[in-house]
Amino acid sequence: MNAAPRENWGEANRRHLMAAVQAMFARRDGRAIDMPQPIDPPARLDSLAATFGLGPFEQEVLLLALAHELGLVPGERPTIGEAFGLAGGAVDPALCPQGPLRRWRLIEIEGNGGFTRQTIRLDERILHHLLGIDYLDTRLDGLIEPVAAGGALSPAEATKTVEHLAHLWQ
Repeated sequence: MNAAPRENWGEANRRHLMAAVQAMFARRDGRAIDMPQPIDPPARLDSLAATFGLGPFEQEVLLLALAHELGLVPGERPTIGEAFGLAGGAVDPALCPQGPLRRWRLIEIEGNGGFTRQTIRLDERILHHLLGIDYLDTRLDGLIEPVAAGGALSPAEATKTVEHLAHLWQ
């Protein structure tokens, strides 16, 4: 891994993200190019992929949507048809409602008409996260609030808290 000093991580993350966008477009155009080398700490694209179990195609769909949101390519938002083009025209189950991109609402599908003409919108919070900008999701305003860090829980207290949360989520 390439070690990026902590103070330059934001810049390294953006370079990694833009290199990944360029690699995605190169592959789409039939040119062989590798994804950029990982950085340490991991780039947001890499950590998002690991957290949500995103494969290469799903990562490229995120990159395609990101490129459109940032105005790196002309035109409207990408379509499902364009995304299928990244997979060589194969219909990929990654864009189904139960696939991680839509299940975790990393993207939204919008529009009318045939499925392949519908557009892909990258969630704004995910856009900012990929760029290295962190904030509390505004959709959670009024539901949760940040709390000051307290003392560490004992192992017994931590286990009890986790069990209680697991019970609430069932």
